[in-house]
Amino acid sequence: INRSGFAPANGVVHRYTVYNKAFSESATNSLTDPNTSNELWIAMFGDSNLYRWEGFFDGAPQAAFISALEGSYSGDINIVNKGDSSSAANYDTAQAQGVDYWSGNGDSGGGTSWLQAIGTDNGYSIVENTFYQKKKVDYVLVNIAAADIVGIADAVINKAEYKASMQNVLDITLAELGDQVKFVFQFPPNATNGNYTDAAMQDVRDAMRELVSENDSVIGSYDLYDVTLVDSVHPNEAGFNKAAARAANIILNDLGLAALTEPPKITGGTWGQNKVYLVCDSNLTGDDPASIRIEDDGAAVSISSVAIEDNIIELTLSSVIAEGSTVTYYVGYGMMNGIVEADVIRDTATGLPLQSTGELSNLVYDEEIPAPPIAGGDGSELTYNASGDIAVTGEDYPYGLSYFNNDNSLAVLATGLQTVQVWQLASAGSTVGATRDSDKDYNLGVNANDIRFKPDGSEMYTVEGGRYLRVYTISGNDPSTASNVAAREFDFLATNVQGFDISPDGTVVVACTSAASNNIRWFETPVAGDFSQLVEDTNKNMDIADALALYAVKFGDSGDVLSVMDKVQDKVRYFDLAAPYDTENMTEDVSKAKDISGQETDGNGVDWTMDGSKMVVVGWSSDTVKLYE
Repeated sequence: INRSGFAPANGVVHRYTVYNKAFSESATNSLTDPNTSNELWIAMFGDSNLYRWEGFFDGAPQAAFISALEGSYSGDINIVNKGDSSSAANYDTAQAQGVDYWSGNGDSGGGTSWLQAIGTDNGYSIVENTFYQKKKVDYVLVNIAAADIVGIADAVINKAEYKASMQNVLDITLAELGDQVKFVFQFPPNATNGNYTDAAMQDVRDAMRELVSENDSVIGSYDLYDVTLVDSVHPNEAGFNKAAARAANIILNDLGLAALTEPPKITGGTWGQNKVYLVCDSNLTGDDPASIRIEDDGAAVSISSVAIEDNIIELTLSSVIAEGSTVTYYVGYGMMNGIVEADVIRDTATGLPLQSTGELSNLVYDEEIPAPPIAGGDGSELTYNASGDIAVTGEDYPYGLSYFNNDNSLAVLATGLQTVQVWQLASAGSTVGATRDSDKDYNLGVNANDIRFKPDGSEMYTVEGGRYLRVYTISGNDPSTASNVAAREFDFLATNVQGFDISPDGTVVVACTSAASNNIRWFETPVAGDFSQLVEDTNKNMDIADALALYAVKFGDSGDVLSVMDKVQDKVRYFDLAAPYDTENMTEDVSKAKDISGQETDGNGVDWTMDGSKMVVVGWSSDTVKLYE
């Protein structure tokens, strides 16, 4: 008899008609709908991010919403915007901020905002205070978040309390207006508000997502993080127009008048080393990483760059993630402060941004993803920073040095002491403020010329006695745990090997010598990491004729560059490689050379950070690590 399907919900049956045939669902709805067949009633419950549809920009966003509906709906459209620009869902957080509230004290009934929205017809309510009239409301748009985000950030309430208040608003609205009401959720836009926190914003988003999933009366939701703000929390007119179009599409789809335009969704992904690959269900464009968050065992990892090919998002991380980590991702995490609308990752066809998510743990480790190349392509761009000087402890003859632990630690060979000395860095790659960590030192027991680490931090390599390439396994990026693996070592059959480097995949070794000729030697192994099987390719050995003593060598730029420490000329020199990690026919680019004579005149070691932004050298004249950035 009535729209909700329960009898006698309207109290009194005023009339009835008996039909001798069955009707379609749409015809039945028309017969039982208290609205006339050409009426559509939509209310808006929310804070300023719904109020501004009507109250700002001369009401243009709300007009755009009506226009979008009118494109497919031919009847009368009635909009009642009850956005309360200063309001919270939860009573306690509203009291703390001195604003209105939607859910009553202890979530018992409605609060001030809710009563103004659906109370008696005193100029503030949606409809007249009769059950029949209130049955007219078809849809309610909901965006109640801003003040509650502050409340969570200030620890006045938590996520569960916010969610309970929102659930109460849904429940009492259905009880008051009727079971026919269907809700559409608008998620908060991005924000720069200093009273917000990422965690608080995420709690609100997650609570909303859960409410959408748990309530059949909520028929849809849409993201709004892909907008440009006019202040710290509000989109510009174009941003609100996006919201209007998305809300209208959900309602028209529910009415059977339009296909639902769904946002692109991440369906899975893989990770390895410093890469994450996310797979989407549609083709994408955009390169702004602000909408995606990657975590390594719960700690955020910054994203250096985004590259997209069709439906695959390739994320390059600022650091390598160790094998065995739990890698998770979010889309639309927190405030997304600084997001650039034009660069947001979005569906190529529809323009919709990636559907926001809570934490997902379905990234699969891919051991085939190669380690990041060791960068270092142009020393001429770097400047010496004296604040980064590190005096090598108790040592007159420091030799090689190497970053490890994702550039957060530095190892230096104190050769006279036959020790690997460890420093912890305050920020990745920077020796400014570095502190000694002697507990992680390792005594080699022999003199060593150079040192390197496997990219994932699980192995340490040295050249000892100018002849032997040694292999050590280590645990937890801690050289003090080193354990020699003699079966994988190599004898260069010479005593003048001063420096070396290894390709990230562990198949190529390049060594430099203090000899006057044939001073770059190239080796390859068929088994990655097993240096006992190294074979020298004399065709790829090179003679840098004017280099009387090369004491360190380093691959860089995806293996396209080789940098060397020229001990006699007091400079780091750069050679371009014709093929990655292949020294045959390499050519010097003198414009990239870095003169270090003002800081070190007897250089023995050189290394670069993974991103190529910093270089460190060490030598005998100063017994000090020097930083260039």
